Amino acid sequence: MVAPVPEIPSRGYDFSAFSVGQPGAPLPGNQVDNELDRANTAVEQTIDFVRQAINDDGTVKTSALTSIVGTTRHSGRQAPRPLVAVALQT
Repeated sequence: MVAPVPEIPSRGYDFSAFSVGQPGAPLPGNQVDNELDRANTAVEQTIDFVRQAINDDGTVKTSALTSIVGTTRHSGRQAPRPLVAVALQT
């Protein structure tokens, strides 16, 4: 079975608000680490999905298409383009 379609990551910390409130202070390292970890997880999930969704000959697995078909809007944003379509365009 193919991994679920990765969710669109959202930022968990507002660095702009921090900078406005504390203009001379360095960025909070733990928050920077958290955001980098979240971005890294999103990239890893996307790579895993693509690896599982594409056959060795470059064709798309039927189970991957089934998991993508139900993709809808997330958090008021436009639904993401299916990852398989993006992979096939390159």
